[in-house]
Amino acid sequence: MTIKLTPANLFAGRKKALQNANELFDDAKILFDTGRYARTFFLIQIATEELGKYGIMATSSISALHGSLDWKRFWQRFRDHKNKTEHLLLLEDLNQFISKKQKDLLNIEENRKYSSLQENVKMKSLYCDIIDGSEDFILPSQIISRKLCETALQLLENRIGLVTSFETEVASKFKLDKLRSEDIERFYDKVGSSKLLKRRTKP
Repeated sequence: MTIKLTPANLFAGRKKALQNANELFDDAKILFDTGRYARTFFLIQIATEELGKYGIMATSSISALHGSLDWKRFWQRFRDHKNKTEHLLLLEDLNQFISKKQKDLLNIEENRKYSSLQENVKMKSLYCDIIDGSEDFILPSQIISRKLCETALQLLENRIGLVTSFETEVASKFKLDKLRSEDIERFYDKVGSSKLLKRRTKP
């Protein structure tokens, strides 16, 4: 049976996803300071997925409000690790486009490749495995370096800042019970991303 939530409950869930991302970031910094770089990277990627989950809940609540949300597909996206990363990348693309730092949203295939790569490295940060046809098993600690974690932590901090900014400046001001389809379309038109956003979010 597919679980269906009220639009208000779905929209409220975004705050917990953002809070959890912040808590995971704090945990990752503790592990980093003790030199546990492989596990640090794992938590960084989980926090990244929570930020993507924030975006999925925030946008899907609008569809739920108007009765057009496919709940089965929603839960598939909600539980798909790579899809959550892709959704965060969409938010980053949209922010870059709105701020005129890029002329167009990136190709969705590029985001999928990045998400697959991140998922692959995330799993290698937990389990010993055979890599690139080698006959020897390798430990996660042999793959994930301090430098990689430093870069990943900085990127996560920037992403948390981006989502927090969206929460403060946009999402927290949404009056879901009074929101209309025209209001959403007007917002998309205002930022100049209506056609591009629709193109990127097609199944």
